[in-house]
Parts: sequence; C-alpha cells; structure tokens
Amino acid sequence: MGEAVDLAEGFDHITVDVQKLSDSLVKSLGDKLQKLPPLSSKCSICKVPAHLRERNDKAFTPREISIGPLHYNNLNLKHMEDHKQRLLKDFLSRAKVSLRDCVHLLKKKELYLRNCYADPIEFDSDKFIEIILVDSAFILELFFRNVSGNNKLQDQYDHFFGGPWKLRFIKTDMLLLENQVPFSILEDLLSLTKSDLPIKIDVRRLAIMLTYEFFKRKLNLVDMDNFNIEEKVGELEIQHFVDFARICYVPRVLPSKNKLKCVTMPRATKLREAGVKFRVKSSGNHFDIKFKNGVLEISRLRIKDDTEILLRNLIAHERCHLHDNYVNDFVFILDRLVETAGDVDLLMHCGVIESKLSGTQEVASLMNNLCPGVTMARRRFYFSDLCEQFFKRKLNLVDMDNFNIEEKVGELEIQHFVDFARICYVPRVLPSKNKLECVTMPGATKLREAGVKFKVKNGGSPFDIRFKDGVLEISRLRIKDATEIFLRNLIAYERCHLHDNYMNDYVFILDLLIETAGDVELLMHCGIIETKLSGTQEVASLVNELWPGMTMARRRFYFSDLCEEVSEYYRVPWHKWRLILKEDYFSNPWAIISVIAAMSLLLLTFVQTCYTVMSYYFS
Repeated sequence: MGEAVDLAEGFDHITVDVQKLSDSLVKSLGDKLQKLPPLSSKCSICKVPAHLRERNDKAFTPREISIGPLHYNNLNLKHMEDHKQRLLKDFLSRAKVSLRDCVHLLKKKELYLRNCYADPIEFDSDKFIEIILVDSAFILELFFRNVSGNNKLQDQYDHFFGGPWKLRFIKTDMLLLENQVPFSILEDLLSLTKSDLPIKIDVRRLAIMLTYEFFKRKLNLVDMDNFNIEEKVGELEIQHFVDFARICYVPRVLPSKNKLKCVTMPRATKLREAGVKFRVKSSGNHFDIKFKNGVLEISRLRIKDDTEILLRNLIAHERCHLHDNYVNDFVFILDRLVETAGDVDLLMHCGVIESKLSGTQEVASLMNNLCPGVTMARRRFYFSDLCEQFFKRKLNLVDMDNFNIEEKVGELEIQHFVDFARICYVPRVLPSKNKLECVTMPGATKLREAGVKFKVKNGGSPFDIRFKDGVLEISRLRIKDATEIFLRNLIAYERCHLHDNYMNDYVFILDLLIETAGDVELLMHCGIIETKLSGTQEVASLVNELWPGMTMARRRFYFSDLCEEVSEYYRVPWHKWRLILKEDYFSNPWAIISVIAAMSLLLLTFVQTCYTVMSYYFS
C-alpha cells in the first residue's frame, strides 16, 4: 500500500499517493537513461555549439547539399537528392560492386557510424544506412570524375550541377563540420571496388590522393613546394574532410604551449615602424608563422569569400573534438596583426596576403570579425613566445642585454599591462629617497661644457640613470609619437594606485636635462636618444610639456643624490678647464704637435735666456 499524504491549503483538500508517484518517476527517468546513447571516443561530427554559431550562423549551415544525417531534413537542400542517387548508380557501375554488398558493409558498421556523431540520430537503421551510402558514393563518384579526364563525363558533371560555379558551393558545403560522413567509410567503400582504379595504389593512399586532388584548389594546397601530402598525413587518422584540411594546414612540429603573459600585440604597421620585416614563408605549412632576428615569416594567406567559413569550421572542430587550439591561436595572431586597411595593404605589398575580395577594408573586417566569440586558453597558447618578443620590441625591451623578463617580473603580481610595462622599466634596486636640496640642475649641453661625459647604460632597466666619476650613464630612450601618452599613463598609475613616484622623478630629471633642441642633439649624438619624430625641437617640446602640472615630493625624491653629485661636479672649475684644454689643444694630432712645438720653443727660449743671463754675470 502506498503512503497517503494529505495536503490542505485553505478550503482545498488533496490526498497524494507518494509511493505511486515515486514509481512513476523511477520508470520515466529509467526509460530516459536506457535510451541515452553511449559516449564514444569515435565521436567527431556534431552540431556546432551556440556560442560559436552566434557570430555567423550561416558559416556552419550548408547552402546547396546535405552530407550525412544532420541536415538531411533541410527542405532547401532536397533538390540535390536525385543528383546524389544518380551518382550512386554511376559509382556502382564504375566500381563493379553490387548495392547489396555496400548495404551489407554499412550495416555491419552501423554502430560505429552512429558513434561518430555526437547527437542522437533520429533515423531508423534502414534510413540511416541509406543516407550514409548515398552520400558516400556521391562523394567518391565526384572524386573519380575529378581525376578521370573524360570530357563526356565532365559535360554530364556540369549538367548535373548547373555549371562549374555551383560545384564551388558544393565544395564549401563539403567542408562544414556538421556536413560530414566519416572518412573511414570512404576507404571501406573503395575497398569493395573491383574495377581498375585511376591510381594504382592501396586504398588509404587512394582515398587521401583523391581527396587532395578534389580540394587542392579550394584549400590552396597547389603551391606547397613539393610538399608531399602523404608524408604530411602519415599514419594520422583522418576523421572527415574538415579534419583533413586541418592536418594539411597545421605544422607537424607545433610550437610549445606556454602561458600568454601579454594579450595585446602591435599591429603590422606598428611592427613595421619598429623595424620588423615581413617575409613570405615559402615552404612548409599554410598556417605557419615564425619570428627571428627581426623578421616575421608568415605563410601566404589567400583570402576568398569562403575563407571565414573554412576558418570558423576548423576552429569549431578543434574546440568540439580535438580539445586543441592551434587554428584558434593562429586566428588570434591574425586578428592582432590586422586591425586596419593599412595593415592589409602592408601585408599584401609584402606578398603575405593575396585577396579576391573587393578591397583591403573588407579583408580587415573579415579578420576582425573572426576573433570575437572565440575564447583563448592563456595558459596553453601556441604563440606566447612570439607575442612576448613583439611586446618586448614595442616596449623597447629588445636590447636589454640578456635581460630576463621572467627574472625581472619574478613573483610580483601583475595588475594589468600598464603595471607590466612599469615593472619592466623601473630598476629592481631603486635609489634611496632623500630630500632634494637643489631643485635646479644644468641642461645636457651645460653639463657637457663643464666636463660631464654622457654614456649609454647598456644593462639593466630602460628607465635607469647613474652618475659616477664625471660620467652620466642613461639607458637608451626611444622617443615615438606615443611616448608622451605612455609616460603620462605610467605616472598616473603610480600616483593613483602605487603611491610611488619613480616615473614622476625620472621625468623630472629628463625635463632638467633637456631644455633646448641643442640638448636633444647632444644626447642623440651620444646614442642616448633615438627618435622617430620630425626633429630635435619636437623631442625637446615633448619632454618639456610632460612636467607642467605634475607635483614633486622634495622630501622623498629618488634622484636627490644624483642631482647633488652632478651639481657639485658642475661647480668645480677645474673640470671645465680640463675639458677646454683637451678640446682646444689635444683634440687632434695636429693640435697636439702644435702644442708640443710651442712648448718646445718656449723651453728653448727659456734655456737661451738663462744661458744669456749666466754668461753676462760670469763674464
């Protein structure tokens, strides 16, 4: 007997048999659990998740033909079913194989075939096998006709599809992740053929070569420079055509995955301004990129109207089945390199990009639309080393003389990119803070006249300055159009969050050193300043405009000792006299000879005078 429970609320009175309800729920849930398909490691074809579809749903939906069961019920694609059945008939005739043998083969493989699809297949056994057989035979007959060279078949081919142009769309549909049949079933059907095959090789090699020949122009595999497609595929299991495309595109030897410390990267035009050269990587893989010795080598990218579709399906395949992210990361790099039409112009001029789109802005828009919605695994990013090299070049960290960025950062917590830049620029060992007694300090030219020497500080941090034994060592400063923005943001960050003032004090010292264009000229001559601005006056103006509006903590000034030492050195007359003596009388060999001759003459005159006086007294 089930336990009855009374539920009373207001005037209503309900009696519930709990045991009966429990049994009903157990039976209902048990039936659902029984119907669940088993999870299989063979699963490689699925519906693309909503978060990947939302940016461009059409990129995953076939327009001309359905392949496999996922889009079979799409009414817009039913017009191709008769054509597919005609090609099935031609395949059976060409292969000299019976329909019964093909059905029998697929029936034995039905469980395996169903397991290749992530979503439950709604069709019964007969209908499912029919779909797989018709579509697989259709594909193989297309492949055979592609390599046959038979003009009569080619005319029939064009008649079926309404002209060669329609085949382009069919090929695009055949490279959609949701529109696939397992590649192994093509090999199995090829193994049944009893006729003379177009190529006298084993079944696996034949399947690979037929696929390559059919898609080589679509996938831009024609100019792979004697690249052997069979060697590329090797013993890898090909799951379907999207997987085949990815295998062709992705390098066999992948770069190491590391944590991506810097998400931003300069675009192509900015890298060009920083001295990076762009070069086409003529051999290897299509999705390959290398950076070495200031040269960025990228495999040639041919952009077509269906490039976005192909890339989105490759990324979806990686994300859903391979749990890998090479193509995803490669697209991220493209998105960072190409922001504007100017970046596309530069890469087209270098031969890296070839496009059949209407203009450079359309190419830039295509690249920029790919990345949003795509997630990035920062701890397992393939191009982390490459991004770090770019960022070092952008922040002028390239020539830090074996400066180890990881050792520099150490265990410090990085708040954001401005904080990362400050950590890189500020010395690890800071000078002591003392009261600044002397607010003024002579400019660079006046210090030079007083005998101070200027030298580039090769090691350490980019914002470092030292004075010792009359030598002022300053880390090299590269002045660009964005330098003022960058310095102001570093100072603002210090003032608002760190309650520190190193950058503030460093800019104060720069402002004292640089008063005129002559000061800039001197520092450029010494190699301390490098600039991409139009002239020395513009650099002087930039530095002088930084300081007004900023405050200085005189009692806690980082460079108080330096200011005092430089000012004391400046006040000693001997340093100036020594410099005048050196520059006026010992600046070149001829001046030295003249000084020696004059001194010799003076000495001889003195000796002669002494001799004359002595002769007078002793005579």
